[in-house]
Amino acid sequence: MESSEHPLGDTSGAAPSPPDVRRAVRSRVAVLVVAIGVGLLLQLLLRHHLADLQARAADDPIAARAQLAGEVRVGGLALFGLTALLGVAWTATAIQGWRVRRFPPSRSWLWGGNRIFTGVQARWVAAFGVVLGTALVACSVAGASITLEMVTRLLTCRAR
Repeated sequence: MESSEHPLGDTSGAAPSPPDVRRAVRSRVAVLVVAIGVGLLLQLLLRHHLADLQARAADDPIAARAQLAGEVRVGGLALFGLTALLGVAWTATAIQGWRVRRFPPSRSWLWGGNRIFTGVQARWVAAFGVVLGTALVACSVAGASITLEMVTRLLTCRAR
Protein backbone atom coordinates (compact mmCIF):
# COMPACT_ATOMS: atom_id res chain seq x y z
CA MET A 1 0.00 0.00 0.00
CA GLU A 2 1.49 3.34 -0.98
CA SER A 3 1.64 6.17 1.54
CA SER A 4 -0.78 8.21 -0.57
CA GLU A 5 -3.41 5.49 -0.12
CA HIS A 6 -3.03 5.21 3.64
CA PRO A 7 -5.18 7.57 5.73
CA LEU A 8 -2.19 8.48 7.91
CA GLY A 9 0.42 8.77 5.15
CA ASP A 10 3.09 11.47 5.14
CA THR A 11 2.00 14.57 3.23
CA SER A 12 4.45 17.04 4.70
CA GLY A 13 6.94 16.94 1.84
CA ALA A 14 10.65 17.00 2.61
CA ALA A 15 12.13 15.31 5.64
CA PRO A 16 13.37 17.60 8.41
CA SER A 17 17.08 18.35 8.45
CA PRO A 18 19.27 16.70 11.13
CA PRO A 19 19.83 19.94 13.15
CA ASP A 20 16.05 20.43 13.33
CA VAL A 21 15.59 16.87 14.53
CA ARG A 22 18.35 17.22 17.14
CA ARG A 23 16.88 20.50 18.40
CA ALA A 24 13.43 18.94 18.65
CA VAL A 25 14.77 15.92 20.54
CA ARG A 26 16.77 18.15 22.92
CA SER A 27 13.78 20.33 23.67
CA ARG A 28 11.54 17.34 24.33
CA VAL A 29 14.15 15.73 26.61
CA ALA A 30 14.54 19.05 28.48
CA VAL A 31 10.79 19.29 29.01
CA LEU A 32 10.74 15.69 30.23
CA VAL A 33 13.63 16.28 32.67
CA VAL A 34 11.98 19.42 34.07
CA ALA A 35 8.63 17.60 34.41
CA ILE A 36 10.29 14.72 36.27
CA GLY A 37 12.10 17.16 38.57
CA VAL A 38 8.93 19.10 39.36
CA GLY A 39 7.05 15.84 39.92
CA LEU A 40 9.68 14.55 42.37
CA LEU A 41 9.68 17.86 44.25
CA LEU A 42 5.89 17.84 44.51
CA GLN A 43 5.96 14.24 45.69
CA LEU A 44 8.40 15.18 48.45
CA LEU A 45 6.26 18.15 49.53
CA LEU A 46 3.13 15.99 49.50
CA ARG A 47 4.80 13.31 51.60
CA HIS A 48 5.71 15.89 54.27
CA HIS A 49 2.23 17.44 54.16
CA LEU A 50 0.54 14.05 54.59
CA ALA A 51 2.85 13.20 57.51
CA ASP A 52 1.82 16.48 59.19
CA LEU A 53 -1.83 15.74 58.47
CA GLN A 54 -1.48 12.26 59.99
CA ALA A 55 0.08 13.75 63.11
CA ARG A 56 -2.83 16.19 63.34
CA ALA A 57 -5.27 13.29 62.93
CA ALA A 58 -3.92 11.73 66.10
CA ASP A 59 -5.20 14.75 68.07
CA ASP A 60 -8.33 15.67 66.09
CA PRO A 61 -9.27 13.09 63.43
CA ILE A 62 -12.46 14.84 62.31
CA ALA A 63 -10.70 18.17 61.67
CA ALA A 64 -7.88 16.39 59.85
CA ARG A 65 -10.42 14.50 57.75
CA ALA A 66 -12.21 17.75 56.89
CA GLN A 67 -8.91 19.37 55.88
CA LEU A 68 -8.04 16.37 53.69
CA ALA A 69 -11.50 16.43 52.11
CA GLY A 70 -11.14 20.12 51.24
CA GLU A 71 -7.71 19.57 49.71
CA VAL A 72 -8.88 16.56 47.69
CA ARG A 73 -11.91 18.52 46.47
CA VAL A 74 -9.82 21.48 45.27
CA GLY A 75 -7.03 19.36 43.82
CA GLY A 76 -9.32 16.88 42.12
CA LEU A 77 -11.59 19.49 40.60
CA ALA A 78 -8.59 21.52 39.40
CA LEU A 79 -6.98 18.46 37.83
CA PHE A 80 -10.11 17.14 36.17
CA GLY A 81 -11.24 20.62 35.18
CA LEU A 82 -7.95 21.22 33.36
CA THR A 83 -8.06 17.86 31.60
CA ALA A 84 -11.66 18.50 30.56
CA LEU A 85 -10.65 21.89 29.11
CA LEU A 86 -7.81 20.20 27.24
CA GLY A 87 -10.29 17.65 25.86
CA VAL A 88 -12.64 20.44 24.73
CA ALA A 89 -9.76 22.27 23.02
CA TRP A 90 -8.61 19.03 21.40
CA THR A 91 -12.11 18.28 20.13
CA ALA A 92 -12.64 21.83 18.84
CA THR A 93 -9.32 21.69 16.99
CA ALA A 94 -10.23 18.35 15.46
CA ILE A 95 -13.64 19.63 14.34
CA GLN A 96 -12.01 22.67 12.77
CA GLY A 97 -9.53 20.39 11.01
CA TRP A 98 -12.42 18.28 9.69
CA ARG A 99 -14.12 21.36 8.27
CA VAL A 100 -11.05 22.78 6.52
CA ARG A 101 -9.69 19.34 5.52
CA ARG A 102 -6.33 20.16 7.08
CA PHE A 103 -4.94 18.78 10.30
CA PRO A 104 -3.72 20.50 12.30
CA PRO A 105 -5.68 23.54 11.14
CA SER A 106 -3.79 26.77 10.51
CA ARG A 107 -2.95 28.78 13.64
CA SER A 108 -3.59 25.82 15.93
CA TRP A 109 -1.73 26.34 19.21
CA LEU A 110 -2.47 22.78 20.31
CA TRP A 111 -0.56 20.93 17.59
CA GLY A 112 2.44 23.08 16.69
CA GLY A 113 5.30 21.57 14.67
CA ASN A 114 3.63 18.35 13.64
CA ARG A 115 3.10 16.59 10.34
CA ILE A 116 0.36 18.22 8.31
CA PHE A 117 -2.41 16.11 6.80
CA THR A 118 -4.74 17.31 4.06
CA GLY A 119 -7.85 16.03 2.33
CA VAL A 120 -9.13 12.58 3.26
CA GLN A 121 -6.14 11.93 5.50
CA ALA A 122 -6.93 15.05 7.50
CA ARG A 123 -10.50 13.85 7.97
CA TRP A 124 -9.31 10.50 9.34
CA VAL A 125 -6.96 12.19 11.80
CA ALA A 126 -9.60 14.77 12.77
CA ALA A 127 -12.22 12.08 13.37
CA PHE A 128 -9.80 10.22 15.62
CA GLY A 129 -9.05 13.52 17.40
CA VAL A 130 -12.74 14.08 18.06
CA VAL A 131 -13.04 10.59 19.54
CA LEU A 132 -9.98 11.10 21.76
CA GLY A 133 -11.01 14.60 22.85
CA THR A 134 -14.53 13.45 23.69
CA ALA A 135 -13.14 10.47 25.62
CA LEU A 136 -10.86 12.81 27.59
CA VAL A 137 -13.80 15.05 28.51
CA ALA A 138 -15.92 12.04 29.53
CA CYS A 139 -13.13 10.57 31.66
CA SER A 140 -12.52 13.97 33.26
CA VAL A 141 -16.19 14.32 34.17
CA ALA A 142 -16.18 10.79 35.59
CA GLY A 143 -13.01 11.51 37.58
CA ALA A 144 -14.47 14.73 38.98
CA SER A 145 -17.70 13.01 40.01
CA ILE A 146 -15.78 10.17 41.70
CA THR A 147 -13.63 12.74 43.51
CA LEU A 148 -16.71 14.59 44.75
CA GLU A 149 -18.27 11.32 45.90
CA MET A 150 -15.08 10.42 47.80
CA VAL A 151 -15.05 13.83 49.48
CA THR A 152 -18.72 13.50 50.44
CA ARG A 153 -18.13 10.11 52.03
CA LEU A 154 -15.02 11.33 53.77
CA LEU A 155 -16.94 14.25 55.31
CA THR A 156 -19.97 12.19 56.35
CA CYS A 157 -17.88 9.52 58.05
CA ARG A 158 -17.71 10.27 61.76
CA ALA A 159 -15.66 7.26 62.83
CA ARG A 160 -12.67 8.04 65.00
